[in-house]
Amino acid sequence: MAVDLATLRARLDLPQTVIPDDELQEILDACIEMQAARVIALYPSASLDRALIRRVGREVSAKGMPMGAGNSEFGQTYIPWNDPILTALEADYLLGGFA
Repeated sequence: MAVDLATLRARLDLPQTVIPDDELQEILDACIEMQAARVIALYPSASLDRALIRRVGREVSAKGMPMGAGNSEFGQTYIPWNDPILTALEADYLLGGFA
């Protein structure tokens, strides 16, 4: 499955009124670059597609929060930098580090 704007809108339930196509494409492109820096190959599996969709969803949800943090009725909310689900989805494809 290739991740395109139509797929993102369907999977994330994002109507055009929430975020326009040009802005969503910018976010998608940036997330593709972020994923490319972490994994060996792009889109060899459904798990990397799911990870990319999750990355875009995190970026879109952070859009309304200054610096990724905001307030709610239950206290301060934020989007953590580390997402264990993203790590699990990309685990088999991560680039190795240097010792």
